[in-house]
This record gives sequence, C-alpha cells and structure tokens, in this order.
Amino acid sequence: MAINTADYSQATKGIIANLDRGIVLIPIYETLKKPKIMPLGDSITAGKHAVDPNPGAYRIQLWENFSADGLTIDFVGSGSNGPDRLGDKDHEGHPGWTIGQITDLVDSGLLKTYRPDIVLLAIGTNDTGRSLKSMSADLSHLIDRIAEQSPKTQILVSSIAPQDPNGSRKGSKKVGTTRANNAKNFNALIPDLINNKVNQGKKVAFADVGGSLTVEDLVSDGIHPNAEGYNKMGDKWYEALVERDTLINIENVVGTHYRDRLIGNVSSNVFEGGGSKDILTGGGGADTFVYRNPSEGGDTITDFAWNDFFNISAAGFGGGLADGVSLSLTDAITGVFVSDSNPTPIGNSATFLYDTATGLLSFDRDGIGSNSALKLATLNNSPSLSFEQFKIIA
Repeated sequence: MAINTADYSQATKGIIANLDRGIVLIPIYETLKKPKIMPLGDSITAGKHAVDPNPGAYRIQLWENFSADGLTIDFVGSGSNGPDRLGDKDHEGHPGWTIGQITDLVDSGLLKTYRPDIVLLAIGTNDTGRSLKSMSADLSHLIDRIAEQSPKTQILVSSIAPQDPNGSRKGSKKVGTTRANNAKNFNALIPDLINNKVNQGKKVAFADVGGSLTVEDLVSDGIHPNAEGYNKMGDKWYEALVERDTLINIENVVGTHYRDRLIGNVSSNVFEGGGSKDILTGGGGADTFVYRNPSEGGDTITDFAWNDFFNISAAGFGGGLADGVSLSLTDAITGVFVSDSNPTPIGNSATFLYDTATGLLSFDRDGIGSNSALKLATLNNSPSLSFEQFKIIA
C-alpha cells in the first residue's frame, strides 16, 4: 500500500475507521457489538440530589458522545431518569449509598439480572466521613465481588468528585476538611489498588473521571457536580471507553486481527480487513479489498460495485495462483472463477465461487479436490462480479 495508509495490524482491539469523517474509533469492547453498559454508583450516577438536581447526570453527555460517533450502546439498570435527549435512561445509581451498600446490591444478584458487558463504577462519595483504610478495603472487596460474579465484565473504576470543605451538605452542615481530604486521598490510592487487581488477572481498569473535576465544577452543596461538571465526566467516561485517532490525508487502511468496521470515502480506497469477520464499506470510487490468505475471510462488503476489485495474494492462497495472471472462466492451473446461482468448482486448481443468488464469494484451494470451500466475503445485494475484478498479486 502507499504511504497514505493507516496500519492498525498490530492493534490489540478491533477498530472502526471512517475515512469520510477522518477518524478511527477503538472501543474497549468488540466493535460490532452493542454493549450493555451499567452506570453503577450513588446520586452522582443518578443525578438526583437535594441541591440543583440534574437527572441523567454524566450519562447525558456520554450518550451524546456515543451517538455523535455512530456507536450504539445499551445502558442497563433498575433506575431510569433523564431528559428526552438522553436516548437510554437506564442506570444503577442510588442516592446516598455507600460502597458497602453497592456491594450488598451486587451480592443480591444484580449482575445476573442485567448481565452487563461493562460496569462504570463511581462510588465512595458517601463514605468520606469514614477512615481512608475502610474506604479502600470496601472498594477492594466490591471490585472482587463484581469480578468473581461476572469475570467477563469489564469494570471501569472511577475516581470520585472532589469535595469543597466550604460547601453546605444538605443545605446546612459543612462538608468539612476531613471529608474533602479523604476524597482527595481516596482518589490517590485507587490507581495502585486497580493495578493490584489487574495483576491478579481481574478485568478492571482505572478511569480518572470524578478526579478530573475541581470545586468550581460543583453545586453549592460542595459534593455534587453542576451541569458543566457532569458534561466533563461524560467526556472522561467516553475517553475511557473509546480511543480516538484523527486521520489526515489517509485513503487506505490495514485493519486488525479482530472484528473491524472500515468505511471509505469518495476516493479510491484500499482496505485490508485482516484476520476476522469485518464489515467493509468502500464509500465510492474504485475501491480495492485485499486478502492475503483465506483465513482473512468471512467479511461483509456492503457496497461492492462494478469498478471495485479484489487483490488476492498468490502466495497466501496457493492452489496454482500466479502473480499477475488473471483468473480463467474455464479449467486452468492458474485459477478459475465460477459465477452462478449454485456455483460448483471446475478442475483441480484454485477456484473462486460466486453465488449470484446470495452474494457469497467462496474460495476452494483445489477445486473438485478434497478441500472444502471457505467463505471469503458476502457482497450485499448480490451485485454482478466478473473475473476481471480479481487481481492476483504476489
């Protein structure tokens, strides 16, 4: 590929590359999945509190960030609140609750009920009147309980929001220096606690969400975020969930070994999906879809057109294919192309079978030999496909 190529072949997660928008999204979850996300915590998750309530809390901005990038998610939980612009109002935020109460909720079967793929855990604000040692021990135990009951769930543990010692709790009582210091010191110990859990093999990560705020981001009670603070939290949660790259003057993309979604622009793009079941969209222009070996198949190409091409590696596919030699419509030792509503191999060499009824393109290494045909790609809407649209490369 040319120098205007973005190569993600070494990435450890699947990507969503959109050349038309000039961005690459790398979610922590499987790219072609609609994940169940449980916002879990206290009133700062629910957005319900005595002073300046903000139903929806950080979930509003988080939802809008997902929507802006075209990503679909499913918030889950027993609670539901928020404005109309929050497309999914479900959550598991409980005003006034402590770490221990959330642990009791988890032990009551919460995770079995909702089966979240991801838990956004933000808890500890209501524990700051206790000792730092107790807070740390309780958070450690809570993480263990979630990991034990749902080991495949990704746990993101947030720092808590700062507390203003001059703020008025419940309209009268001061937050106080002790609570403010405990909040600060609690946040400082969370990263090491999380690292210990990771070393134990638990699927957990730290997200500095609440700790990214200042006291200027709080309402008058000195505890709860204001609307701007919640927006900052939503952005921080999104950064923890979805990494973003900006693409400048990029026309070609090499995907990962995981499931990718690659979307082109009006230029002639070159896509190499890699070794998984990808969704590929050329987007216009004379696009090329590269396959190095049959194991990279199983893709869906959404808009294959008359001016698009397949680049097939002779070395990777074998079966007699030769660099620069076209496929034949009749028996040939250098490869055959068969197109029919029920295609069958011809001869004993490499055969590409295109089912005109279903749009399925398969590859059979030895034609009528003993090897079975492998699915290479499904072309949506079953467009016409000719042998001339295959380029055999080294």
